[in-house]
This record gives sequence, structure tokens and C-alpha cells, in this order.
Amino acid sequence: LISLMKDIEFVWIMEKLKEYSKQEELSLKPIKVFGVEYNLKVVYKNIAVIECNIYKNIVEIGLPKKCKKLDDETMTNILIDKMYKKIAERELEVIMEKVRLEVGFAPEDYEIREMTNCIARCTEDKRILINPVIVKYEKELIEYIVLHQFCHLKYKGHTKRFYELLKKYCSNYLELDKRLENIEY
Repeated sequence: LISLMKDIEFVWIMEKLKEYSKQEELSLKPIKVFGVEYNLKVVYKNIAVIECNIYKNIVEIGLPKKCKKLDDETMTNILIDKMYKKIAERELEVIMEKVRLEVGFAPEDYEIREMTNCIARCTEDKRILINPVIVKYEKELIEYIVLHQFCHLKYKGHTKRFYELLKKYCSNYLELDKRLENIEY
């Protein structure tokens, strides 16, 4: 009887270990970072803090199982938005400085802010607003968008002088403008 109880106990322990180590996954969702397409894989685990790993063409985000309360689509969208914002906060500082050094002037300030139907804009008070989804696109395109906004610091509208300034720092601006016509926000 003791041997049988130990076997039952062992089986129960093994089942619990499998249960706790089992990862519940969401389906893979394609996302872009700097023009490269990755599959976002969300995994619910027995962890306390969020994990993020990138391997091959997969961005894997590990979430505590308690996060499973939200539906999959809502959770995935929240994660993607947060990821884009974090990447933008880190990478745009470098790009803003690069463009500032190139043109020799800068905005009063810039802000990373979610915007509808707009990737970036220059405000009346000479600030630049940048949508965090900008990090979906290739760095060349991001740098062009930032340069475009810097030019708006000098010229509000798309005047002849605006385009002359833009061309001075980006000879292939027409090609990049065409690529921008086809992007989604």
C-alpha cells in the first residue's frame, strides 16, 4: 500500500510539474522592427516579470500567467504598442542627434506620442512629435522622416525652399517620399 501511494504521489508530482512548466502560447503574429519582419510569439509562463527574447525571426515575449485575463488580441496589441514605444525611446535619441549634427539646428524638443494617421509632425512651437510605430520602418526611412520634420522647423509648408533644404541633406528624398506613400500607421 505504501509503495502504491508513493507511485500515485510520484505521478501526481510529475503531472503538476508538467502543468507548471507547460507554456500556453498565442498564435504567431507578424510585426516589423526597422523594416525586418518578425513573428511575435506570446507565451504565458510561471514567471513574475515579463521576458523578451529575439531569435531567428521570432520575438518571444514571456508573460506571467496572471496576464491571461485579457483576451489574446488585446494583450498582443498592448505588447506591440509598448514594444514600439520602448524601441522608439531608445533609438530616436540617436537619430535625432545624428540629424541635428548634419543640419546644424534642432527642435525645441521632441516627443514620442501615439497619433492617428500621422507618423510625425512639427508643431507651431517648434517641437517634433513622432509616432512610436515609426520603428517599423527601415532606419533610412526613419532618418528621412526625422530630417523632413527638421526642415519644417525652418519652413512650415512644402515650399520650394523647403524642398531645396530637404534635397541638400537627402538627395534621394523623392524616392523616400514615394516609399512613404505606401506605409501604414
